[in-house]
Amino acid sequence: MNERVSGIIIKDREILLMRRVYDGEEYFVFPGGGTEEGESLDISFRREIREETSFEISHYTPLFDIQNRGRIEHYFLIDGFSGTPKIIGEERERMSPMNVYELVWMPLAEALALKNLLPTLAQEKIIKKFRSAPKD
Repeated sequence: MNERVSGIIIKDREILLMRRVYDGEEYFVFPGGGTEEGESLDISFRREIREETSFEISHYTPLFDIQNRGRIEHYFLIDGFSGTPKIIGEERERMSPMNVYELVWMPLAEALALKNLLPTLAQEKIIKKFRSAPKD
């Protein structure tokens, strides 16, 4: 089955998102990507986060799963990582003026209010989880 893994990375009340511009349309997504055949979720998750952020993950916990566009998406909270955010995977190779991939740290409250954060079901679940999170 085609599955996707995504990381929720929050530091100092900011969340790391992938800003996308594709054919003139701007939207934001959570870093992650598709699993490969034969990979465990753990291996897929660590690989995708490394490719999209360059982060090495030291600790994470499962948050929720959703059905989106005919596949299961697994979301994990990353609460231990090292590295400087930069795109090093195939997205870097695919970048062009009409196909933009950009990592951005955004205040959590601002990100949760975005009208173009996809998928919206994941955004809704994260709002419920972090709306009343204590301030650092």
